[in-house]
Amino acid sequence: MSEKIENTLSRPAPQEHSFKKAAILFAGGPAPAANAVISAAAVSFLRNGIEVVGVKHGYSSLINYSKDKPLEEGSDYVMIDHPMLSRTRNRQGIMIGTARANPGKLVSCPEHLKDPERVAPLKNVYEGLCSLGVDALVSIGGDDTLKTANKFKLYQDSLPEGSKRIPVVHLPKTIDNDYRGIDFTFGYFTAVDFLAHEVRNLLADAEANQNYFLVESMGRSAGWLAYGVAIAGEASLVVSVEDIRGKFRSKEEYTDSKGESHSRDVMNMDEVVRRIVATMTTREREGKKYGVIVIAEGLAELLPYKYVEGVSRDDHGHINISAINLYELFAELIAAEYERQTSRRRSVKPVQLGYEARCVEPHAFDVMLGSQLGVGAYRALVENRLDGVMVSVEGQLQLVYVPFETLVDPETLVTVVRYIEPDSDFRKLTRFLETYVNEEDITPRASWSPCPDCDCMSFPEPFYRWRPHPWHGLEAGPNPPELVQAYIELTPFDRVKYELDKQTGYLRVDRPNRTSAFSPTLYGFIPRTFCGKRVKSLMPGAKAGDGDPLDICVISERPITNPEIILKARVVGGLPMLDNDEADDKIIGVLANDAMWGEVQEVEDLPKVLVDRLRHYFSIYKSLTPEEAAKVRIDHVYGREHALEVINAAMADYLEEFGE
Repeated sequence: MSEKIENTLSRPAPQEHSFKKAAILFAGGPAPAANAVISAAAVSFLRNGIEVVGVKHGYSSLINYSKDKPLEEGSDYVMIDHPMLSRTRNRQGIMIGTARANPGKLVSCPEHLKDPERVAPLKNVYEGLCSLGVDALVSIGGDDTLKTANKFKLYQDSLPEGSKRIPVVHLPKTIDNDYRGIDFTFGYFTAVDFLAHEVRNLLADAEANQNYFLVESMGRSAGWLAYGVAIAGEASLVVSVEDIRGKFRSKEEYTDSKGESHSRDVMNMDEVVRRIVATMTTREREGKKYGVIVIAEGLAELLPYKYVEGVSRDDHGHINISAINLYELFAELIAAEYERQTSRRRSVKPVQLGYEARCVEPHAFDVMLGSQLGVGAYRALVENRLDGVMVSVEGQLQLVYVPFETLVDPETLVTVVRYIEPDSDFRKLTRFLETYVNEEDITPRASWSPCPDCDCMSFPEPFYRWRPHPWHGLEAGPNPPELVQAYIELTPFDRVKYELDKQTGYLRVDRPNRTSAFSPTLYGFIPRTFCGKRVKSLMPGAKAGDGDPLDICVISERPITNPEIILKARVVGGLPMLDNDEADDKIIGVLANDAMWGEVQEVEDLPKVLVDRLRHYFSIYKSLTPEEAAKVRIDHVYGREHALEVINAAMADYLEEFGE
C-alpha cells in the first residue's frame, strides 16, 4: 500500500456550504490596502462558487432601501467577478467606494432594538440585502462600522423565528490603529511611512530656515499614528490624547447654548504649550534652532468649550475637527509663548497631514495583512460557520476570530478605544527618542509665590525682562480666596481717581475726585478675577456683573502713599455694591502680617466707624446729586464667608472669560 504524499502546493480544498451570494461593504475613511482586503475576500468566495456583491459607498444606499426604491446595479452595487479583481491588491483607493452613513445611529442600548422607529434604518439594510439574495455580509471599517455590524447582528437576533439569517463578519480598518482585538490594522504602517517622509522633508526645511513646523496628524481617539509618525519622522516632540494627564488636564465648568451647565475634562492649554516651548528652548541650548512638533488631531476633543462651541458633529457624534484648525491654533499659541519667554520671535508654521496618506500605494506588509483578513472573512463564514466575529491576526499572520461581544459593551453598544498605555514600551520608545527636557527648565506661567528666604514677591525669570499685565499677568494670590494679592490703584492720599488701563496695564487718570471724600483705605483689585454672571448671581437685584476685575479695599496701620504696588491681603468681608444694576462688590481685607490689623478675622472685628466710612465713600464718590446717588446701593455689609464665595465666583468668571 503506497503512502499518500502531501502536495504542499495544492490549494485548500473547497468547502461544502449553502451560501449563494456574499456582500462586501466598506465604510468610513479610506486606508491603504483596502483593495487587497476586498479582492482577497472576493476571490476566496468566487473560487468556491459564491457570487460576490460589492455594495457601493458603504451603507448610503442600503439605509434608504425600500420596495419602492430598489437597489440598482451599477449605482448602488456591483457584481464582482474575476476580471474586475485582476491586479487589484496593490491598487490605490477603494474599488467599491465608501461613505459614513450610519444605520445604527438611533440605537444606543439593547432596549432600543425593540423600537420600530429606531431600528428602521437597520431594517432597510436587512431587507435591501435580502432583496439581492445575499446570504452573508462582510463589513470592513473602523470601530463605528464595527458597532453597526454588531447592531445589525442584534437586530437579526430580534427577528421572528424562521426569518432569514445573514451572518456578518467584520474586518478592522483604520490608519489610526486604535482597535482592540488586533495588534496593527491594515494601512497603518503605510500611512506612518508616508507621513513620516513628509515630516522629514519639513525637518530639512526647518533646519535650513531655522524655524519650526507644528504638524497635526490624524488620530482622533488615540496617538498611534502621531507617535509612529514622530518616531519615523524624527520629530522633536509628539503630543497626543494619552499625554493629557496630570498637570496637562483640568476640569472645566461651562454653560451651553441652551443654558445648561456641564462639567468636563479638558486640556490645560497653558501647560501643554509651555511644555512644547520647553522643547524649543532646550534644543536652542543644544545649538538647534529648528524642529518639528507633532500633535494628534484628537486633542481637539479636549479643547476648552470656548474653542468648540457651535462646532458640528458627524453621524457618529464626532466633532468636526476640520472646522477647528487645531494646528493653526497651537502654532499661534506656541509662537506667542516662545516670544513671551525669550523676548525673541521664532516662526512656527502650521501643517496638517493625514488625508494624503489614506489612499497611497500600500506597503508589502499591509498588502499581506489585508489579504489575510480578506481570506479570513471567507474562512470565518464558510469554513467555520461563524457569525458576529471580527477577523484578526496574531503572531505570523495567524487568523483569530474575536466575538463582537468581547469588543462591544453589551449595555451601551459602544466599542472601547485602544489607547497607548502610559507604561507601554511603545510610549517609552517615543519619549527616549525625542528631545529630552528637564522639567525644571519649563518656564512657569506668570505666577506669584512668597520668596523662600524672605517675605517679598518672587516672580519667574521672564518678568525681570518686562512688566506683567497687572490684571492678567499676576496671580490672584498665594492662597486665594482667603489670602489674595491686591494691585493698588488708589491710596487715601490721592486727590485724583486712578484706574487701570485694561489695554496697556498702566494706571491712567480716570477723573479728579468729584466730591470732598477720599478713600478711607488702599483701593485696587484682585488679579485674574472678573465680575461676570457668577458674581452677578450672588447679588440680589443685579442684572449683570460690571465686567471689571473684583475690587478690594485693604486696611493697613502704616500709611502707604504710592499706588501701583502689589501686596498680600487677608479677606475679612465685603460690601455688596449695586451700581446701575451691575454687581460691583468691594472686598474688604487687611494687610497680611499687619502689626495692628493682622489678627482681624471678620469684618465685624473692625471699628464700626471705619466700615461706615467705606460704605459712605462708595455710596457718594461718583455722585454730586441725589439722582446720581440713587443709582448706587449698598444695603448691608457681608462677612468673610460670603466674601470668599464672591472671590471664587470672580475667579471662575475670569477663567470662562479669558481662559487659563
